[in-house]
Amino acid sequence: MCKRNLVILFGLTALLSFSTSFLGWILPILIKEAGDIALVGWLYFINYLIVFVPGLMSGIFSDIKGRKPPILIGLTIAIAGIFPLLMVVNPFILFIFLICRSIGGIVVSSPLLAMYAESVENRWRARVFAISRMVRLVSMAAGSIILGVIAGWLSIQVALKIILMLWVSAFILSLFLTETRKSVEKRYFSIKLQLLSPLKGASQVILGVGLPLTIIVIVLAIIQPLTSIYLPLHLKEVAGLNLEVLGVFYALCGFIDAISAPLAGYVIDRYGERIGYLIYVITVFISYMLYLHLVGKVYVWIALLPLILNSFDSAFSNTAFLSYTSKITSKENRATVFSAYTIINEVCMIPGPLIGSYLWSINPNLPLLVFASIGLILVPIIMRLK
Repeated sequence: MCKRNLVILFGLTALLSFSTSFLGWILPILIKEAGDIALVGWLYFINYLIVFVPGLMSGIFSDIKGRKPPILIGLTIAIAGIFPLLMVVNPFILFIFLICRSIGGIVVSSPLLAMYAESVENRWRARVFAISRMVRLVSMAAGSIILGVIAGWLSIQVALKIILMLWVSAFILSLFLTETRKSVEKRYFSIKLQLLSPLKGASQVILGVGLPLTIIVIVLAIIQPLTSIYLPLHLKEVAGLNLEVLGVFYALCGFIDAISAPLAGYVIDRYGERIGYLIYVITVFISYMLYLHLVGKVYVWIALLPLILNSFDSAFSNTAFLSYTSKITSKENRATVFSAYTIINEVCMIPGPLIGSYLWSINPNLPLLVFASIGLILVPIIMRLK
């Protein structure tokens, strides 16, 4: 079961990740073209405000009823949201798609991570997570180039039709997963107890042994929109990249990240999760400072080089998070804890789009400058990870 599940999970990861990078950088650009920088901030603000409740319920539902049902539900929501965008592109339709994509993704995420953890022996988890990340990033990189070229040469709608076919294929593939968490409904005397049991265990982890990790997740989530939303805009409007070149840039970042994923898994298995986070916050600061110093002064690809080379750092932070969370949880509360951290991440991201919009209105460099600098305050907290 474990080997079969892992093959299917890797396939799902590849299919779902193919559009991730492309949608990540194209949506802020499309929204700004349909409105202005304030519209970008407000739509992402509302999006983050809405999606955290479905994400939490997904984890609880997964721990009670199994991993497959929320995966199927999340994919159905994402698929339904793409249809209106195939017909017309305007702020309202973009918002609907943004919400459906976010809800679908967050509903799928926690049970998928839990299924990865439960399909492999404990001693191999960090490496399996690293391999899954490598699969995801290679797929993201390929998708960024291919979908970016298609959007630039043909149209956005053609790229979206390809994404729809991939998501439908992922839904069909997920039907063949073997459940790793059987329904535990008979263990509880009421729906209330069914909901409270995993929540209680998750809260004890998050506020107990996982407290340093919780603080790290909160701080990084607050500043994350400053780069995920405003870096694509900065690259297009300040650095002057077109859609095809943006696709190549994000693809190169993805390939560097993918290559470093196995190394991250090995290093974290051997030296611990704190190393992953230390590498992340320090290299982010150095690379973004170099980019902001060079952009507009030298050939654009020289300015982009620090960001591209720095792409390896997120492999270390992501693998550290997955490995540490798996280590401090049990099978009874793992998906709920993953969901809880996802919800914490989403809630703390809520003010980020508006903060970024305000900083951009002062100076387009400010969102990236703040993002790069604030992570350094986490070093003392990172050293407390066991």
